[in-house]
Amino acid sequence: MKFKLCFFALLAILAASCERNIDIPEPGEHEGEIVTIRASIPPETRVTYTDSNTQGSGGTLAWKTGDQLLLAGYDATGAYVNKSTFTWKGNGDEFEGTAVTGATTYKAYYKVEGLSLDENGNVQLTNEFWEQTQRYGDKTGHLSGKLLLSDTDANALNQTFNLTLQSSIIKFALDHVPMAIGDITKLIWKVETTTGTRSAILDYVDSGLHFGLYRTVTLYLAFDPTVIDIASNGEVKITVIGTGAAYEWGTTVADGKTYDPGKRYTATVNGGWGTIQKPQFRYQVKTPQDNKLYEIWQRDNSSISPTSLTIDWGDENKSYIKKNATLSKTIASHTYAKKGTYTITISSDQLDYSQKQMLQLEFFNTKTFMPDTLLTSILDPLLNMGTTDIYGCFAFCEFLTTIPADMFKYNREVSNFNQCFFSCHNLKLRSDIFPDPVTNPDLFAGKWMQFSTCFYEVGTNYTMPQGEAPKLWLFNGGGGTAGPTTWPISSCFKDTNVTNYNSIPNHWKGL
Repeated sequence: MKFKLCFFALLAILAASCERNIDIPEPGEHEGEIVTIRASIPPETRVTYTDSNTQGSGGTLAWKTGDQLLLAGYDATGAYVNKSTFTWKGNGDEFEGTAVTGATTYKAYYKVEGLSLDENGNVQLTNEFWEQTQRYGDKTGHLSGKLLLSDTDANALNQTFNLTLQSSIIKFALDHVPMAIGDITKLIWKVETTTGTRSAILDYVDSGLHFGLYRTVTLYLAFDPTVIDIASNGEVKITVIGTGAAYEWGTTVADGKTYDPGKRYTATVNGGWGTIQKPQFRYQVKTPQDNKLYEIWQRDNSSISPTSLTIDWGDENKSYIKKNATLSKTIASHTYAKKGTYTITISSDQLDYSQKQMLQLEFFNTKTFMPDTLLTSILDPLLNMGTTDIYGCFAFCEFLTTIPADMFKYNREVSNFNQCFFSCHNLKLRSDIFPDPVTNPDLFAGKWMQFSTCFYEVGTNYTMPQGEAPKLWLFNGGGGTAGPTTWPISSCFKDTNVTNYNSIPNHWKGL
């Protein structure tokens, strides 16, 4: 499918004939007083944005209640003095605020959340600035806080500030998205630039009713055109993720593409979507009776979900957790109508495994001090939980029997494994839950690891040794076969029933 990129001019500076003189005291005479200034925006600002498909116009902008300007004041030598906030008066283009003591000229910035000025008057944006969430039924409301407007010419307060847009907008007109996607939760726009791959992400709160075989959705994303461009023969990918599935569309742009500030662009996709696998974590539970309640716990007693999650309970029922949802200790629960073994699948809409993909789960409830009595198997490595501490995560899970290879590969920052598998008496341990220390000796380099009672009494319900202990002592810092370690490892492998028990150094066994 051909990738269509169209753009429309978004801005036009107000004509000089629209200006009117206002009697404002010179700052030098009335320093620090409340004054009124005029700030023109393109007749088109926060500022509310109304989209348009009219040729030559990408949409219109207008001031709205609560809009503010951040004015940077400079003295007669051009040195930055201080800043002041001016608030829209509710009509026209007038803003009211306090003049900066000692300033004769000013630069103006539309004051959006995440924008500030440093001690030299330079614009600073937070790392989260470009994060955006569009809501069903409100296509463009989220753009208001992402439109970077500024007038960086040095003006006196009695001159009109003519703000122009420094950011751009791209409209995604997406059609023939398979209905299996469910409620859409996220769009990822990834482009291959001249300096590497760049991504822009839009979260979507989808609460509409959808019917038929395909979805049609229009999404808007504000972005920094100085960062995102497409290199010659650069690859472009558009990924949409939903509660049911995730799809991706891609192409290459032979001549590349650059984007201009203050313009609205359109990317149209009419089909050709390919299915991609969402990151998922699977485990099994066994219910001993009908109508059995099962709960999923997190480490914190309350938190905000960092991503959108889909929980498939394994019996044709699903639950959904939206990004930024406020959650209690029990993040989700489900009653199984019939006894049996079920595979629970938790899917995340965060495709990047280096980022936090889900809440920190635990299978020993640190609030009630009760273990998960239904857990039998962990099938996949834990998704990235963004933590350094999984103390007691599976402690006393008596019926846990199996865990996967490289179980913690997405959680390499974890350093506290104390009591992680404490008293998992039916667990068949495996050495490859961590990488091989012979080929990865620096896995824990620079970290103060904690393994006290991590595998205490694991596998003791078996009459014969089962599984194999990971050779933690061979990692750099682990002390080797006989040497000491400064890590807390008290009774790490005490009474662990494994085939290589005799090879474990005594100090790792608490002997």
